[in-house]
Amino acid sequence: MRIALGIMSLVAVVLWMRVIYGFSDQTGLESTAVSNQVSGKLVKLVDALTGHSRSSEEVMLLANKVEHLVRKAAHAAEYSVLAFLIYLHLSIYGINLGTKAFLSWLVSTVYAFTDEWHQTVVAGRSASLKDIVIDSVGAALVLFVILMVSANRQSRKVNRLLDERWEMKQRRKAERQRAERLRRMNEER
Repeated sequence: MRIALGIMSLVAVVLWMRVIYGFSDQTGLESTAVSNQVSGKLVKLVDALTGHSRSSEEVMLLANKVEHLVRKAAHAAEYSVLAFLIYLHLSIYGINLGTKAFLSWLVSTVYAFTDEWHQTVVAGRSASLKDIVIDSVGAALVLFVILMVSANRQSRKVNRLLDERWEMKQRRKAERQRAERLRRMNEER
């Protein structure tokens, strides 16, 4: 079972790396068009949720303004998913929590470097140290959440064990008191 999970989780990591590669393989014009399209849909969604009604031109202008943020958020999200998938893959092998988190972040960050290098050979694209930092921070954020959830679980386990220990001490104390009462009653007879 562990081997099957290991293979499936590794395939998921490699497939997600391929998705990231596919986005990076888009020319500058293609990438900008996709980002603008996504930005436009986000503007329309926010308008629908807030009850605003903008003209097509207003939507396009606002989409162009938020396109840079959408693009950077996409970078962080891509590498959050990658780090999470790597973390899941490493979890199968019984690696301790801190090591899994560090290795997941490291592999994600190294892949971000290679991804940016790849973009130097794609028309209209270039490498950006800022994007590597954003990718690395995206990976770190998801791992931070994982560590916090794990710490919370561990804290609850410790608290439950402490509660059980306290209850056991109270039971032993009550048993000793009962035994002492019985001993005194027997002595009095």
